Amino acid sequence: MILKILGGVFIMISSCVLGVYYSFKTEYRINDLFEMKKALTMLISEIEFNLSPLAEAMGNISFKAGIPVSKIFSEFSKKLGSDGNSAFEVWKSVLKKEAVYTYFASEDIEAFISFGQSLGFLDRQQQHNNIKMAISYIENKIPELLEKSKSNKKMCRSLGVFGGAAVMVILF
Repeated sequence: MILKILGGVFIMISSCVLGVYYSFKTEYRINDLFEMKKALTMLISEIEFNLSPLAEAMGNISFKAGIPVSKIFSEFSKKLGSDGNSAFEVWKSVLKKEAVYTYFASEDIEAFISFGQSLGFLDRQQQHNNIKMAISYIENKIPELLEKSKSNKKMCRSLGVFGGAAVMVILF
């Protein structure tokens, strides 16, 4: 009997924790998008005002940006020019490799990959416009995610509790 009670408590706790995790998943994505926006804004200033080469600019940003976005910029800076690939190929491979450590959705990654298509070969003004397009994507996505986050928080937490209760009822 004690094992049944302990199992039921374990099921309820784990389902509640899962519900809380999924309720915060959208907020984590919003935080990652804010970090990417901050990093892209810094990239504009690095290119426009410091006139830094792309690898150096990305390296400088990696020290200032928050984790996990700083890792993307750091890896890009290290790999750019080391193996002879174009900036886009390096950006794409680094972004796909490091995306597993972020909460970016596949649509976010695709938007950032399309941003990377023009990295390194446009003039400063075109680079500035390209970065602004990526920032505007983030600015358009964040209010949508904030709205989604409000409704998902309650739903996920409730599903966690009710799911755990349903499993307990089925088992007992």
